[in-house]
This record gives sequence, structure tokens and C-alpha cells, in this order.
Amino acid sequence: MAGTLKVGTGVIDITPPIGVSLAGGLRARKSTGIQTNLYAKATVFDNGETAICLIAVDLCVLGRDYVDKATALIEERTGIPPENVMVTASHTHAGPYTSPVFGKEEDRDQEYLAILSRYIADSAAIAQQNLVAAQVGSASGKEETSSHYRRVKLKAGHVRNTWMKLDPDEVVGPVGEIDPELGVMLTRDMEGNAVSVIFNYTLHANCHDDRALIDGSYPSRVAKIVEGEIGGMTSYTPGACGNINPVGKPDPIARALSDEILRVIPKIETTSDVALRAKKVSVELPLRDFSRCRTEAIRRDWPEGEDVFTEEWQKLHEAGDTSVETSVQVLAINDTAFAATPGELFVEIGREIKERSPFERTYVVELANDYVGYVPTRVAFEEGGYEVLDARSSKVGPEAGEIVRDRCVKLLHEVAGDG
Repeated sequence: MAGTLKVGTGVIDITPPIGVSLAGGLRARKSTGIQTNLYAKATVFDNGETAICLIAVDLCVLGRDYVDKATALIEERTGIPPENVMVTASHTHAGPYTSPVFGKEEDRDQEYLAILSRYIADSAAIAQQNLVAAQVGSASGKEETSSHYRRVKLKAGHVRNTWMKLDPDEVVGPVGEIDPELGVMLTRDMEGNAVSVIFNYTLHANCHDDRALIDGSYPSRVAKIVEGEIGGMTSYTPGACGNINPVGKPDPIARALSDEILRVIPKIETTSDVALRAKKVSVELPLRDFSRCRTEAIRRDWPEGEDVFTEEWQKLHEAGDTSVETSVQVLAINDTAFAATPGELFVEIGREIKERSPFERTYVVELANDYVGYVPTRVAFEEGGYEVLDARSSKVGPEAGEIVRDRCVKLLHEVAGDG
């Protein structure tokens, strides 16, 4: 049901103390300083009938336990039910360990993690307190220079990742394409002042100036630029970028993305007559067979990490799990939908969800509400490469991507009213 819109934003600093272990690599590394602060940024939309909340956090990943605790607190404090709240991680590779994947339990700062869900809930509570009459609209631009498809085929027939030590003469080329769409959702107050910008882009946030510094990567820099130009709060939702990497350093990428966002914003038509819809459903994803360690694949695809991947396999083997229960979700604001998925989704799956969606604009959001690791395409398992090596960060079976895709598409149609 459409109604007059109110929008509020809330920002909480979630920067951990210097010295915490940083995620985003095969091995933990201790932070020695802060490049940019990390934040939880919440946007609440309320049309008088329905309220939804989208929260973007500057973290590598965020497991379901933290999200469930945060959304329960949000419901208690704001009345917004958990199924109407989306929490997504930016996937910065220079934030604190929130998962033991590729690390040890002692790499996680327990004092920090004990209060993290409360910080996330605080951002939503503040956003609700800041509700003002507003208008919303969205549009998409394009940025093609900042990303590349990171899986390439070699003449020998294998697929490798572009950060590996590859002989250029042996590289045939990438086995897929990027998604250059840059989605922009803008809200303004009734005087025309910017309240919030939410941008969606399909690119790993794993570029940093110094790997020893706490850093939000390019999304933090985009926010600073856009907020400096038009005011309000800018937050980021990652597209299906499991196999998409940056080209170059964070500052030039941020400048390119900011320029495109600022070019798109004047073209956005906003309205205060807004229909808000939300739905979240459980999904069970099958895991692989971990009865034996695929040592030959490790030695072929990332030999320097044999000790790490062997340990990861051992943990999966000992756990004995055959499936993982997670969720997919849709938040819809008029003709724009955010489709939330729980892992590092391959770009091909994200593009298929967009193509099959009934909404005018669909922004796929990975790493939302949970973390199940990489969700590759079925063909990627045949090609090989880092993303399909057995680890707690890569454990779902070859059919998982199709399950996520199909359930997201079905949910999009249900939310649109034609499912």
C-alpha cells in the first residue's frame, strides 16, 4: 500500500581498536593504525503502513548470529520486524575478524564482537528517531573502468585468479564479464535537501593503500565525496561481486564512482507517494562432500596456501554437515527492489536475478543477513580456481547458486504481486 513517506538515517562508528586482527586474507594480520573509520549506516523508510530498514556495515562479513541479535533488538526498540530489516557487509578486507574463517578463534576480538550487534541496532534506532517527510527515487548509471573479471583461462585449460603469479603469454583471457551497473537510490526532504544516497555496485572492496591499516576501502571514500558534495548520508550495498575485483587503488575508484553517482542524481525523479514491501524466507543450501581433502586442487590453484586450505578442509570434514540453512530477502520501494543474498555471489547469478526480476530496477545485494561463503556458478566448479577450493568460506555445492537465483526470482515476483 502506498503512503506518504518519511525517511531517517542513523550512523554509528564501529571502528575497532588498533591492534585487532584484520580479515580478508588467508592469514590474519595485526592492524597498526586507522586509514578510515568504519560505520554502521541505517536508512529507515516509513509510509505510515509499513516500515523497512536497510543497514550497511563496514565489515568483511557478518554471520547470521550477529544479524539475528541485531534485528531482534531493532524490533524491540523500533517495532520494525526482522523480515523488514536488511543488514549487509561491505566486504572491506581491512576490517576486524567477525568470522573464524581463514583465522583462529584468538584472532577475533571478543570484547568488540560482544557489543557489535548493539551498535548495529543503535544505527536503526537513531534512523527512526530522525524520520522526516521525504521523497525517494532511483536510477542507474554505469562505471566500466573500476572493475575486472578476476578469473582467467590459461592455454593449459585451467582457470586461475588474476592476483596469482601468471605468465601473460599463457593467459587466454577472462571467462566472464563484469556488471557495470551503478544503482543509485536518493531520498530528499520536502525542501529538496539530500537525506540519503544508497549506491549498489558489483565490485569487491578489497583495495587498500596499506594492508596494515583499518580501512573501509573505496565505499568509505565514495561516501565522503558524495556527502561532501550534496550532504545527507551515503551508504553502500555490494552487488554480486564474488568474482569481480578492483582495478587499481581505492581513491581513483572512489572518484570514478562518485562522479557517476553525482551525474545520475540530477536525473532521479522522486516521489513521496511510496509503496514499501518486504519479505524474507529461509533457504537450505546443500554442502559439498568433504570426505577427502582435494590436495591436488590446492597445489594447482593456490600452493602457497596448502596449510591453510588443508586445515579448512579438516574443520569441514569433522563438522560433518551436509547443508546450511540461510535466507534470501527482498525489500521493495516502489519500482526498485533490493534482493538480499547471503554469500559472495558470482556476477553471473546476480545478472540472471536482475534479468528475471519483474521490477524496473533490481539491485542484488550479496553478504546480506548471513555469510555462507562463495556461491559460484555450476561451471566454476568444473573450471577450478580459488573460489571453489574447499574452505569454510567456500563450502556450498554446485547447485547452490541456482537455488539462490531461483528463490530470489520467485520472491521478487511474490513481492511484486504476480507470484
